Amino acid sequence: MISAGQALDARCSVVLSAADQLSLLEDLLSRERQFSLEVTGWCMRPWIWPGDEVVVVPRPDRLKLGQVVLVRLGEQLFIHRIVCLKSTGQLQTRGDRSPIPDREIQLSEVLGVALYVRRNSGFTYPINHLMVLQLGRMSAPILRLLTRLLRPLKSAYRTRGEAKGEAPPIPSEGEDGR
Repeated sequence: MISAGQALDARCSVVLSAADQLSLLEDLLSRERQFSLEVTGWCMRPWIWPGDEVVVVPRPDRLKLGQVVLVRLGEQLFIHRIVCLKSTGQLQTRGDRSPIPDREIQLSEVLGVALYVRRNSGFTYPINHLMVLQLGRMSAPILRLLTRLLRPLKSAYRTRGEAKGEAPPIPSEGEDGR
């Protein structure tokens, strides 16, 4: 599949504005067509990485907690996981890497549901598989726990350096894990 702005061959390319891209995607979804998008952000790691291709199908009548959905907020698109479904028809999503959910959104802002992810290596896996859903739900509590555990260590490290009148040392090349 070709995402908007990608060349069909070396002699032909299509450049669309963001509004035109959104209009095209909404048209595909209204015709019950699936399409793929290339992900650019880091918010769904470790399940979806920048450069991964996500295949999206039109929104079903019923959404499920834990599903990864394509959401339109203004002129931007987000691929996030549903973390809260309300009886009022509103829902909340969040990126798997974020401990904080997004604002409440209307069902009409959900354009589609992600089916599977294709990595650059060619490896393909279903994103809404039960095991992935369970692990995705667990990632936020684990991140919150790690944050709570590491925050005192971080402040103690800063306090120790300030008490000595020193700035914390800057890691030399190779010490920062890169």
